[in-house]
Amino acid sequence: MWWWVLPLAPDVPERLIVGNERAFLTWFYERYATPDAIDTATVDEYLRTFSGREGVLGALGVCRAAFITMEQTAPLTRNKVQVPIVALGGERAQGLEIRKMVEMVANNADGGSIADCGHFVPEERPDEVVRYILALPGIPAFRRPDSRFNPCLADAGGQ
Repeated sequence: MWWWVLPLAPDVPERLIVGNERAFLTWFYERYATPDAIDTATVDEYLRTFSGREGVLGALGVCRAAFITMEQTAPLTRNKVQVPIVALGGERAQGLEIRKMVEMVANNADGGSIADCGHFVPEERPDEVVRYILALPGIPAFRRPDSRFNPCLADAGGQ
């Protein structure tokens, strides 16, 4: 997983990625996403904010801050988050490991592995993410005439 280490090298990502943002992003999607799940229009939208030095540095900031984030999160192993948390992973990525990691810092974690899915769960299987959340206990009934946003209605022919 070289992409976690690359951002730690001062000025290296800026030199390698800026000007090659599309190639950099599509490399990940081609290897870690369900084929054809992330279309050109979606990549274009991501590139709107990921392009240029500032965009690349902003996106890689998550990786650059990993060690600080670990320090900040460590106390949560002793004083766990109490609010409900949904932790979903793609079966061809980290799957159930996502929930296990969240359970280290949260008492009320729910989640699982999404079938036929890689690393980019919301982009690859938005239908399954919505279906999972709507099926959780305590989620109020959700009715919307557009079945694209209501998997419960989609099964009933959108009625």
